[in-house]
Amino acid sequence: MRTFASLALLGVASAMPLAENDSDFMNFITKYGKSYGTIEEFNFRAKIFAETHAQIAKINAEQDTHIAAHNKFSDYTHDEYKRMFGLADAPKMDVNATLHQVESTPANDIDWRASGVV
Repeated sequence: MRTFASLALLGVASAMPLAENDSDFMNFITKYGKSYGTIEEFNFRAKIFAETHAQIAKINAEQDTHIAAHNKFSDYTHDEYKRMFGLADAPKMDVNATLHQVESTPANDIDWRASGVV
């Protein structure tokens, strides 16, 4: 059974030459065994992939300490990626908050080192 991606590749290839990003996206689909149920999802994922591709190219052009590349998540939105790993936005700190300084330690403070526990 042919997947939508392979049928799309045949349709795109027969209609016109592939642009560089289209070719990269089709290679990505093949490499990671991706399959999209509708044309709308295919186009949505292709757009995300193109944005990720541009970010990777920018990173690689700006630095030379490592090489960024695609992985199986290159067609995920930022929110999908965060949800997948259970990541949540960190609470924002109030820059105007006052820090309270502790004047002394409690009277019942125990030195566990003296008790031989630690």
